[in-house]
Amino acid sequence: QASPDERPFVCRDSHHCPRIDAMGCGQSKAPGQPTPESAAIVGQPNGAGSVGGVAPVSGLIALKILKADLTRNFDSNGKMDPFAVVDWISSADGSRWEFSRTPTHFSGHMAPQWNHTSRGQSFAKGDRLEVQVWEKDAFSNELCGKVSAFVEDLLIAEHLKEVATHSCVQGEILTLPLDLNGERTGTITFQAILMPPDSGAEDGGGLTKVEADIFEKDVKRMGVSGGTAPFFYLNLRRPEKGMSVSRYLGKDLSRAADEVDFYEAALKELRDPDSGLNPLLSFIFEYKGVLTTPVEGSKVSERPKDLLVMQNLRDGFSKLRMLDIKVGQKTAQAGWQGKSRMAAARQGIVDGFTNSSAEGFRLEGFDNRPPVLASMDPLLDVGGTEKAKEKTVKKAQRIMLQRLPASDILAHFIDVHQEPADPGEAKLESTMAPIEVAEIVLHHSVTRLCELAIACRKSPVPQKWIGSSVALGFDVGDTPARSADVEQEIRKKTHVNIFDWGRSELNTLQRHTKLTDA
Repeated sequence: QASPDERPFVCRDSHHCPRIDAMGCGQSKAPGQPTPESAAIVGQPNGAGSVGGVAPVSGLIALKILKADLTRNFDSNGKMDPFAVVDWISSADGSRWEFSRTPTHFSGHMAPQWNHTSRGQSFAKGDRLEVQVWEKDAFSNELCGKVSAFVEDLLIAEHLKEVATHSCVQGEILTLPLDLNGERTGTITFQAILMPPDSGAEDGGGLTKVEADIFEKDVKRMGVSGGTAPFFYLNLRRPEKGMSVSRYLGKDLSRAADEVDFYEAALKELRDPDSGLNPLLSFIFEYKGVLTTPVEGSKVSERPKDLLVMQNLRDGFSKLRMLDIKVGQKTAQAGWQGKSRMAAARQGIVDGFTNSSAEGFRLEGFDNRPPVLASMDPLLDVGGTEKAKEKTVKKAQRIMLQRLPASDILAHFIDVHQEPADPGEAKLESTMAPIEVAEIVLHHSVTRLCELAIACRKSPVPQKWIGSSVALGFDVGDTPARSADVEQEIRKKTHVNIFDWGRSELNTLQRHTKLTDA
């Protein structure tokens, strides 16, 4: 017999009967895209924020997806790699948007476990959640089943009370059937959590909101390569003195859910002048919060997008040369932030034959490489890049970069023999020479890297940042004019930052003191 905290949901009476239905349209679609409804929702909503129709409760709802138990295998070639997606369906206009997504449980097969908690979200009368279980596949994901419920029904519990200030109330753990085309394909277990209405980033319950009126309404998507999280142009209406209109850009929150918690925690620490983490966190990209705005080309029925408002590194640059240096001898750990043993093992092989194992870091990316580096052919001994496929060439070039030692990385980084263009002797009295710019950039970069190393040493608590990167960058588009403050301007436009927090966790002093002894 199941324990009281894990027993399946049972309808108590007509007053508390939830309007929960299992629906399956039988269409394999990408998560977050509209799905035709094939079953009606029984009953009518109790009212906005009501709990079982008894008493109105205001606040934010979060959903903790615990596990699923599937009754059949959707993978014909072995074990399944399931993940879950939660779509929010608005009662106001019927629009659908992705509310939460769990990490993939690689080899979780028919009994995946996630224990994934979403962010808090305000809700209104008739809002619904649809929980879907998907099988991750190399070519196209396959829907395994889904179940939907009205938000207020998830809060029905005899022990659920009105939310007190600065406290969260957990609902019952529910085990509900998954349905696909009328076939019961298993069950999914989750729990609703009700948080106080004032739960913001300070309390860890919500996100820091950015007012939409500080940006122009014409939000366009940037052109990015496939597989990259979508970015959007953001233009300030009234930029502050010394700030351009393109100071910030937007990153799709639905594809950056694994980073937003880190940025919110960092923002909270930076607001505390007494935080011992401030010197270290000063190296992260500037983060303002989350902007909710419609984007160009979206349908009228679509919900406005949630965008992370972040510093635009290319703002004010003619041509940004930038390094992506992956730090750490080990860049993946099995079981950490959804990383499977197989994926961690593959990453360990990469760590072993690249510069990660030799010097503790490797060059993962290099934007606007100098012509000398760009002309190098990693496949010269096997016929050259002209005879190889494009995919093979990209892999070979990436391995070549990953094996470069620090001395070669910095040498190529400050290589200004061909760009920026030399102004010539006649203009040297009024224009900086490229080699002068390179000297200042190198001095500033090394100085800031030393400051970063010292900040890491002085961190009051240990940090677990797996797979994070250091960015080094400067402008190779042109050479600046000579002036009294030209050196300061060059240093100001030299980037030394830390980024990529998808598998990192910010450990604060308060959080560290609550950890149990190993």
